[in-house]
Amino acid sequence: MKYEKYKLNELAKIEKVKGKPLSKYEEGETPYVTGSQSNNGVVGYINAPKKDISKGNCIVVDPIKGLCMYQENDFVGRGFSGASINALYIEGMDETSAIFIIAAIKKVSLKVASYSYLFNSNKLAEAEIMLPTLDALDADSPYSSNVYVPDWKYMKDRVAELEKDRVAELENYLIASGLNDYELTEEDKSVLAAKLVDGGGGGHYHKTRYLQMAA
Repeated sequence: MKYEKYKLNELAKIEKVKGKPLSKYEEGETPYVTGSQSNNGVVGYINAPKKDISKGNCIVVDPIKGLCMYQENDFVGRGFSGASINALYIEGMDETSAIFIIAAIKKVSLKVASYSYLFNSNKLAEAEIMLPTLDALDADSPYSSNVYVPDWKYMKDRVAELEKDRVAELENYLIASGLNDYELTEEDKSVLAAKLVDGGGGGHYHKTRYLQMAA
């Protein structure tokens, strides 16, 4: 498999989120997302005007810690300071391929992001990540300036393969723990699998860490 470098401003549309401080909103149903590692960045649910809401199917990046999370649904992001999170929209990306891309971004962001070096939209734009690549067949491809296109199929297949490994590891854990005859819910399995990978956590964090460890 061939890997090539992609600048994030060529691969993604980078947008600043538009949310005000959480305290400015009343409780509601729209997720309020920060750079928090827990609960996939969601710290509450609010009522917000449309102008404050960002579209889902994106990766959000925290400029201080360099953490990245996939947001499937529309949300309001922390956006009122220099430490605002940023949203990355990538053509052709879905939740599965986002897991792979997050792992690639974190290889860069976790090394450089800090309070003294904010990994903000300008630095995101210039950052380069390595992705599995196909030669471009279509001159109108959005990535044709590099004569490459990301291999979305490989990314999805790789994540699916790792998920199968995780399930197999879970089954071995259940047998060793004497729980194999107990009927677990899908949520139970997800929680146990997360513990196998990184000792806990939730959201997409444990999936991307598993991907990095297995790469």
